[in-house]
Formats: sequence, C-alpha cells, structure tokens
Amino acid sequence: MDDKKLGQMLLRAWKMREGAQVTLMMHFGDKLGLYAAAAKLGTMTPRDLSQATDTNERWMREWLSCMAAADFFESDDGETFTMSPEAVVVLADASNPMFAGGALQAPPPDAHIAGVEHALRTGEGFTYGDMGEGTARSVEAGFAPRERAMLMTDVVPAIPGLNEALTNGARMVDVGCGTGFTLSLLAEAYPDATFTGYDPSEPATDIAMERFDEGGNVTIHCAGGEDLPNEESFDVAFTFDCLHDMPRPDLTLAAIKRSLASDGVLVIKEIRSSGDFTKDRKNPVHAMMYATSMISCLASACSSPDGLGYGTLGLNPVALEKLCIDAGFSSVTMHDVGDPTNLFYEVRP
Repeated sequence: MDDKKLGQMLLRAWKMREGAQVTLMMHFGDKLGLYAAAAKLGTMTPRDLSQATDTNERWMREWLSCMAAADFFESDDGETFTMSPEAVVVLADASNPMFAGGALQAPPPDAHIAGVEHALRTGEGFTYGDMGEGTARSVEAGFAPRERAMLMTDVVPAIPGLNEALTNGARMVDVGCGTGFTLSLLAEAYPDATFTGYDPSEPATDIAMERFDEGGNVTIHCAGGEDLPNEESFDVAFTFDCLHDMPRPDLTLAAIKRSLASDGVLVIKEIRSSGDFTKDRKNPVHAMMYATSMISCLASACSSPDGLGYGTLGLNPVALEKLCIDAGFSSVTMHDVGDPTNLFYEVRP
C-alpha cells in the first residue's frame, strides 16, 4: 500500500463530506437571501449582514467564516468579509447564466434543516436529543475508529498516573458519554474500575443503556454534566469532544471540579483550533468545521437562552484553559498525541 496515496484518499473522503455540509450552508445562503444582501454590501461584518437580513449576528459570523473558509468570500482576519464580483455572479445574480444558486434549492439531506434555518434567523439552537437516534449513531460512527485505535495506546499513557488509577479500581465518570462507546473500551480494559456516564440526550443514552449488562461496572444517567453529585464521587473524569457542544460548559466544569477527588484528574478532548482564523485556514477541511458547527455543535451550544455558543472551533487552548481555571482547577496541560483532529488536556484540581 502506498502511504501517500492512502493519505490522499483519506483527505478526499473528508473533502466529500466537507462539500456536502458546505452545500447545506450555501442552501441557506440562497434561501435566506444572504448572498443577495452580501452582494449589495460588498464588504461587510457579521453585524452588517445580520442587520441587512434580520438574522442573528453570532450565526452570521459562523456562516461568513464558513463561506470564507470555502473561498467563496474573502477575509484576511475573520472579522471583515468581501464578496467578489465573481462570487456575486455565481451565488447572487439569478439573471446570469453562470448563477449556481438554483442548484442549491434541492432539499438538503438533513433531518433537522428547519432547526438550522430557525437558528440562523433567531440564534436559538437545538439539542442533540432533538437531532434523534440517527445523529447519535452517526456521531459514534465518526469518532469510533480513531478512539478504538488511539485511546489505550496513545491517550491513556499520555496522562501521568491514569493507567495505574484505572487498573487499581478508580471511580471514573464520562461527562457527555453519548452512546457509551468510550466507556465500553475503558470498561473492557479496566474491569476493576467503576464507570458512570452522563449525557442529556435521551436517544444517545438509550443506546448506551442497551450496550451494558445490568449489574455490571457501567452506569448511565440521562442528565447533563451540571447534575453531577455535589460531593467527591470520582477519581477520573472525561469530557471527550463535547464541551464545545454544551450551552454552559462553565457550569459543567464547575460541577466536575466539585465531584472530583482532590488528587483526581479531568481528561478533556477538544477540536484542534488556535483561535486565529488565518492560522486555522491551514486545516484542509476548515470550511467543513464551520458547517458542522452550524448543523450540530453551535446548534447544541445555543440550545438554551443562556448558552455561551462556543461551537466546533470555539474552544481553542487559551479559551479552554480560562474556562478550566475559572471553574476552580489549578492547572491545564495540553497533550498532542498525534490525533489530526483533536488535542487532549490534563486538568488537575
């Protein structure tokens, strides 16, 4: 097997997904008149486009960032965006034979399209529970191969003392456990430890509950992270690829801090991002990240009126460290274990 060709094939597969999801965002650009308004504005900020289209400013920032990441708009800083004359022809001028907007009117293959449209107009998102069982299974299908390959060989060894703690029967909680896949790997590897999963999505936790034998060493709760016990109950906590999805990750982190032993550890898995739009453009599926955010991550993060709205790329290392320190933790150490999509953090009380 040619490793170079394998890498190219993998990237091509992800680019296909990027195209599907960015096309969905282009559908909304045509349906909500975003391209038409942007053509009149020429150069704009998210606030400019929000005011011109009676849409939500935070969601216009994500949409414009997606369009710029896909090279349909131009932006040097992620703050100001320009629609070129060529983009106007292709995306906004229905009288021009080069106009492609009409092709985007076919219904996108997504069950919660109405929820995304509502969020674009109002800023009000929807939960993973609202997305249904299909989304729960799809999320697992997306991360399971890499989790299966790297969790025991790369992630656990990177955290000092974690393997020993679990081997010796630690009490572990997975906050945002979803369908329980990560817990299933841990429970099999560490039979003397006890595991608890928390997730507010009923479709996901229903799958998780079916996954584990009653009376075993895994317990699942359909509840949010802020519902953790208000006393020391766990030695190890995981939040894997989910803090950025939470409306109030600050409350979840504070709850984990309260329920974690003083010598315990929180392990966080979060999406790679720098907080610098220009640097993040080096990600070959940068646009897909923003589209994914609007379809699921930002939607979930804005699903309550007080949601902080981080979205897929929102929890960069600086933002994440601040959240953890504000929640009462004393230290945050980043670990790069070679996962191309995620970084891992060792957080101590």
